[in-house]
Amino acid sequence: MSALSSRLAERRVAMPDPGVGHVLAELAPGSTARVEGFSDHLPASTCRRLFDLGFTPGAGVEVVRKAPAQDPVIYRVAGCEIAIRRSLARGVRVSLG
Repeated sequence: MSALSSRLAERRVAMPDPGVGHVLAELAPGSTARVEGFSDHLPASTCRRLFDLGFTPGAGVEVVRKAPAQDPVIYRVAGCEIAIRRSLARGVRVSLG
């Protein structure tokens, strides 16, 4: 197991204090933010998958658009557009700007 996998399994990925900051699902289309880390309620395998997709701590994320039913939401990260469900986006902690 790599050092990153161990940290993700223990949920120690640049987490802000609970109740501080924002989650990706709260952002409106056109908003930008920086990834801070992942929530404790996400399984380690899901955190790893999001990390592999480019949602790494410090990465810039832009909300591109929402589907007509508001789910999934399309985000631009690392030069790619990625659609994820809002339930997953609630587990990604971000800072605005």
